[in-house]
Amino acid sequence: MTTTKSEKITYPRELSYIILFDFERSRSRIDILESMYLSKAKLSAHDRRFIKQLVSGSIRHLLYLDWIIGQLYHGKFSKLLNKTKTLLRLALYEIIYLDHIPEHATVNEYVSLAKKKVNPKQGALVNAILRNFFKQPSQFNPDKQIKEVTERISIKYSFPIWLVSRWMGQWGREKTEKLCAALNKEPEFDIII
Repeated sequence: MTTTKSEKITYPRELSYIILFDFERSRSRIDILESMYLSKAKLSAHDRRFIKQLVSGSIRHLLYLDWIIGQLYHGKFSKLLNKTKTLLRLALYEIIYLDHIPEHATVNEYVSLAKKKVNPKQGALVNAILRNFFKQPSQFNPDKQIKEVTERISIKYSFPIWLVSRWMGQWGREKTEKLCAALNKEPEFDIII
């Protein structure tokens, strides 16, 4: 998924997709991948921050985003193309957590990206899934849908169920949930040395 020297990516969402998809495939360190791709791109400081926010937020909320996609996709989640999953994760993160961006703009951008990076059929699928999300966004609330406490906390805060189970055994439900919420807060700033 690397770009050639002549192919400079200047669109933040496209570059976010490339970074996140490369991370999913390679499991390289995300900070190294971001630095590598951002050094090759002609972007403003605002766009660079937006990319970092999209990528880190999508990773931070991965289990929750995948849980939503799994409910919206009419088929086996494991059969959904990884490229499409990556695009949907980014789009849903942007819709749910970045409320300063109009929803229709987000949908249009990711549908276009799906058509460009995957194929027109996947663009239509991304469009359908995102539009179905808007019909009942409150339906995707783990607090209302998941009865089992450990699973609910795991999905809601995107921590592995084994870790939530261990923490609950040590500290109980209330402290575990507070810890997960605190660890999931977006950092106020980045320090790069």
